Amino acid sequence: MKTIQIKGGTGDTVVLVGESMDSLYRYVSIENTIIITDTRVAEIYGKRFPPCKVITIGLGESVKSLKTVENIYQQLLAFGADRSTCLVGIGGGIVCDVTGFVASTFMRGLRFGYIATTLLSQVDASVGGKNGVNFQGYKNIVGVFNQPEFVICDLSLLTTLPDREISCGFAEIVKHGAIADAEMFAYLEANAARAFSLDLSVIEKLVYESVRIKAAVVNRDELEQGERRKLNFGHTFGHAIEKTAGISHGEAVSVGMVIASAVSEANGPIKSVDTQRLQRLLQDLSLPTQIEVDVDLVWDALQKDKKREGDSIYFVLLEQIGSAVVRRLSIEDVRVGMKYLGSPTDKNPSQAHVLMGAKRSLQSKTPTLFGVFGDPVSHSLSPIMHNRAFVYSDYSGVYFPFRVNAIAKAISAMKTLNMRGASVTLPHKVRVMAHLDRMDVLAEKIGAVNTILNQDGVLIGYNSDAMGAVSALTERLSLENRRVAIVGAGGAARAVGYGIIENKGNVIVVNRSAKSGEQLAADIGGEFSLLSEIQKIDCDVLINTTPVGMFPDVDATPVPETFFNEHMTVMDIIYTPLQTRLLKEATAAGCDTINGLPMFVYQGAFQFELWTGMQAPVEVMREAVSEALAFGEIKTA
Repeated sequence: MKTIQIKGGTGDTVVLVGESMDSLYRYVSIENTIIITDTRVAEIYGKRFPPCKVITIGLGESVKSLKTVENIYQQLLAFGADRSTCLVGIGGGIVCDVTGFVASTFMRGLRFGYIATTLLSQVDASVGGKNGVNFQGYKNIVGVFNQPEFVICDLSLLTTLPDREISCGFAEIVKHGAIADAEMFAYLEANAARAFSLDLSVIEKLVYESVRIKAAVVNRDELEQGERRKLNFGHTFGHAIEKTAGISHGEAVSVGMVIASAVSEANGPIKSVDTQRLQRLLQDLSLPTQIEVDVDLVWDALQKDKKREGDSIYFVLLEQIGSAVVRRLSIEDVRVGMKYLGSPTDKNPSQAHVLMGAKRSLQSKTPTLFGVFGDPVSHSLSPIMHNRAFVYSDYSGVYFPFRVNAIAKAISAMKTLNMRGASVTLPHKVRVMAHLDRMDVLAEKIGAVNTILNQDGVLIGYNSDAMGAVSALTERLSLENRRVAIVGAGGAARAVGYGIIENKGNVIVVNRSAKSGEQLAADIGGEFSLLSEIQKIDCDVLINTTPVGMFPDVDATPVPETFFNEHMTVMDIIYTPLQTRLLKEATAAGCDTINGLPMFVYQGAFQFELWTGMQAPVEVMREAVSEALAFGEIKTA
């Protein structure tokens, strides 16, 4: 293990490169610690967390918001947090940013530290004391400078990351070498393949050197009044591209560095041979060096950059590999970089990126086959969501809807066609289990399958509904000790119920039939109430898991409008239409409401990662579904 010290005005930080997450107890008092993490990290590493309270947030850039911060404040109050409480963020950059901001503002400041689980967070996001959230589409516009007490960089955690996530982390490592250390840059050039494969000796050196470079800069200029601005190399264009094109931070910074090096050539002494080295190294690390976007949108976002002052902007120029300088350039001087951006004909930046990826995917190899089995399936948004995700991620896959009456024949065909994966919807979630080779533990426990993985001819059943529901709910509130009424007793209700119970909520199953409702309540350890007696129920959350209110029966609702009160959160897992009659009536009563879109997207993200081994582009998937609904690709009325 190697350590690096950062001396800050708000306190000192020790960065521990090579320390284990299991050693957290050495740096905090466990009984006074509250962990903040996301649903994905909790799923993978939750069993390794120490025995302390946990706050779980959702995935994706959309959760980096004041709404999430407010939800965490509420949970901290419920947990009885006080000035002796220490917050520990376990996750990537979003978790670290949110944790630091919450810790810096709750009760005028709590102790905090991080266990950084991604390469990007280990070398950048968790180091340096910048904490903040997004607001109205602009990154990190609300934030503070405040140093964490410690940052644990457990290198073993990187092995669970998909390749694309690893590439994104390397963008910041390349940046550090480009602006401050020619030797490290050359080392990475010579060892790019070993670095990308996470060779321990190579990755330990690169993480340590990157942190050392950033720590040295922060020690000299913590509040970004001068030298620290160098760390923004590639970020002026990068942030604008990230905002408008919907790509990841690392990918956007990669493109931004290429553009910044071109601006450097136009305004300084850097030679083209150095800009070419930069571009080659980024390509060797599977990072993009160009992208098609709507240049007008990028230019608009760039002019709203935090670093702008009047008609000029502080811009980082490369003098040579290993040396950078910050100059105050006019906005027009920076405009030269715009010519290195392509402009799609349809003026839709996200779509342009998708189409660009589609060409690469279709040319690469025969697409892998996926699909959804159900009856009906004409209403399903899964094909739109997954196909957009495949193309965005440059994964050669194609996803079709299959109307299936006989599930046994569909499963046989799945093997014959060598389909990699399938979603399963009504009415087959339970009956499909008898035709699979193996069952995931949670799916077997739930007694329903909505996801199938074909692993070398062995069909394995999973259930992603539980994770999807919990992720959607924890974007808004903590489930611990909440009374959650679940309407329905089918496969979806069973999955949601287990998810609530595992997150320490209390479940009341509400159903028309006493027999099936009582059985589900007994299975998951909850209470039961007849739907006809719902007015007697006292609950904090109500979730409809039945198809009542789904297209075409959009005027139906499972719950009388007199049931709702303004202190209740109401969720409907239906997403066609997004605003069911249930949600409309709950909104009118003053309830906080959640439609079926977040759950649908999060369960789809689980499927995508299971099938491809890549990190799901959650925001791209959410956007695809939202666009389909907004533009009427699915008839909902």
